[in-house]
Amino acid sequence: MTNRTIYRAGCASLALALMLAAAPAQAQDAGTDAAAEDDGAIVVTAQRREERLIDVPVSIAAIGEDRITATGARDVGDLGSYVPNVVIAEGTGLGSGVAIRGVGAASRNIGFDSRVGVYLDGVYLGQSPAINQSLVDIERVEVLRGPQGALFGKNTVAGAINLVTAKPTDEFSAYGNVRYGNYDAWSLTGRVNIPLAEGVAMKLSGSRNKRDGFIHNIFDNTYGDTVDTWTWRGQLRIDATPNLQLLISGDGLIGRENGNLGNVLTNSTGTTIDTIAPGRREIAVSRTQSNDRTLWGTSFDAILSLDSGHTLKSQTSYRDTKFRTIHDPDYSPFDIFYIDYRDRYKQFIEELQFVSPGGQPFEYLAGLYYYRTDADTTRLAYTGSQGNLLFGSPNNTTLPSAGTVLTENIAFYANLTYDILPNLELGAGFRLSRETKKATFTINGSRLPVLGIATGSFADKRKDEDFSPSVTLTYKFSPEISAYARYAEGYKSGGYNLDFVSSASFPNGIEFDKETVKNYEIGLKGSVEGGRLTFALAGFIADYQDFQINQFRDLGGGRTAIVIGNAATVQTKGIEFEMTARPVRGLTLAGGIGFLDATYDNLPLDPTTIVGGKLPNAPDAQASGSIEYETGVGGDLMLRGNFTYTYRGNYFSTISNGRQVTVGSPAGPVAIPFDRVRGFSYADARLALGAENGRWELALFGRNIFNNTYVEGYERDFFGTMIEALGDPRTYGVEATFRF
Repeated sequence: MTNRTIYRAGCASLALALMLAAAPAQAQDAGTDAAAEDDGAIVVTAQRREERLIDVPVSIAAIGEDRITATGARDVGDLGSYVPNVVIAEGTGLGSGVAIRGVGAASRNIGFDSRVGVYLDGVYLGQSPAINQSLVDIERVEVLRGPQGALFGKNTVAGAINLVTAKPTDEFSAYGNVRYGNYDAWSLTGRVNIPLAEGVAMKLSGSRNKRDGFIHNIFDNTYGDTVDTWTWRGQLRIDATPNLQLLISGDGLIGRENGNLGNVLTNSTGTTIDTIAPGRREIAVSRTQSNDRTLWGTSFDAILSLDSGHTLKSQTSYRDTKFRTIHDPDYSPFDIFYIDYRDRYKQFIEELQFVSPGGQPFEYLAGLYYYRTDADTTRLAYTGSQGNLLFGSPNNTTLPSAGTVLTENIAFYANLTYDILPNLELGAGFRLSRETKKATFTINGSRLPVLGIATGSFADKRKDEDFSPSVTLTYKFSPEISAYARYAEGYKSGGYNLDFVSSASFPNGIEFDKETVKNYEIGLKGSVEGGRLTFALAGFIADYQDFQINQFRDLGGGRTAIVIGNAATVQTKGIEFEMTARPVRGLTLAGGIGFLDATYDNLPLDPTTIVGGKLPNAPDAQASGSIEYETGVGGDLMLRGNFTYTYRGNYFSTISNGRQVTVGSPAGPVAIPFDRVRGFSYADARLALGAENGRWELALFGRNIFNNTYVEGYERDFFGTMIEALGDPRTYGVEATFRF
């Protein structure tokens, strides 16, 4: 199937879903029974107070627990397919990252922060190894697109993802799920909610998730892209007084997994095609990449309701992230070179909020935010027992580097809304912040001068101050339909490139400045026909200044170095549309589509060449549509089915915006695709039979059920090896769920 055929099929499927969704009025003969079980009043906390989704004047998607179950999503990375203009890298290591509206980046080293804030119940989770959390006992996932600096801390220039857990209740309940699938995938998930006394309840949950990998290392018969995690969470809710509620939470994740090296296209230096492991999903390397994660965190929330109707909230949290990866960057079966990275982050956050009563013509909240992270890294590179094959240097040579970054951020923020007229509301907010970073770094590349790696020590301190305002005007055509216009600013702090940098850029070139964004957005959202149809439409333009770009820069002679610099300008613009329709009882149609144009300008590609082009990893279109249907089949049994179709359009993997490269082969020079990713699509499905009261359920599930083979990205590694990252093949299985 050609790319054009895939695109037309995606548009046709989406158009069909939209036409069906737009016709709820034609189902009037279904009477009252056809009305939606809810009226679109999904409650979210995107603006730090509970509001209906359709009332929040910002581009936001909410994925509830039912939707998570229906799609078979197991972690945050699985959700990126279902939200327009959102891309989530489904890794567990330094390549994990989130891009919203084309903007995002993996935080490969401790001196470079992510652009999209991922939060667990409002607590910032930190850098890449901590992002891809398991979806254990998650009530909903809120995805906020665009800068959210006024209300969320730490670099939310592109957006925020908030994982909201289900809190302990006063009724006993228990849940269990067991799943088995191909690739010897299995998981066990359980949770229990226990009332301990009047106003005191505890909830415990955990999961074990394991799967063989998709990438076969034919050198030692191991597999990459494996899954092997333990996840747990505990919560204790105490209603200390009628006006004071306390919540103590703890969570953790242990992962011992092999990373996904992708499909190797060339030899180690990128000069000829790979002939050792030419099959797709095959590699031949001396060491399969390992990713070890140990994450845990705890938080203490106190909510005090004052007699005046105001609320005072305090959230104190601590998180600890340890990550280690061992990787073979020469991508060969010879023991030439390997790296051993060890990173750790210790994070403390205190946040205070003062919130006015809801439902008033004038509402406001104000907050104080303190954030501190102590990060340290040890990065070692080794030549192996056959290192002389590539370097002509002694074997077993060590290239060490180590660094620390102490980050402190203090901010004051406020947000208010005022009803100028009965149907016209003005909103305004700001965040005033100051962030300091103290960095130390030592690197020694003198033992292998052929690589051009720096040698020396570095210590520095930088401070970023920022004022990020936002203004929103909302007009309500009715209680259920509103339009808004929004202006918002945000910033991402500067930092340091604490990686294996070149001698030419050290030490003056490893610091980079902060970036800022100005975002303009208009939107229309609402609910009609008593909730049978809910919709949201948004258009935006975002202008970034001093945009930070992380790139491999060619040093010549088959050598590269990682360079983080500030491009002059980046502009992203596009539209997003989402809808959910329930034309008849039991049938739910949902769809979303996003179009995006993301460009950059005045970026140094090398010391003498200034370039502009399309921003990497920013698809020009994304769409998804789903059909869900449930019906009784007699004997108090329910049959439930879900089919979801996803399409992602064309994009580039690097700032070079190439399409192919020419390399050698046994038959002579050959051109191979590289950099430009062509649009692709896939489908997921789930069919379940269970009790009408939800006590038990048996289900069949499948992801990428048509087994489409597609490329998600390209990469050139340290020595020039060219690699393509493939999407997951077809996976399927069975699961059983029990509720008490």
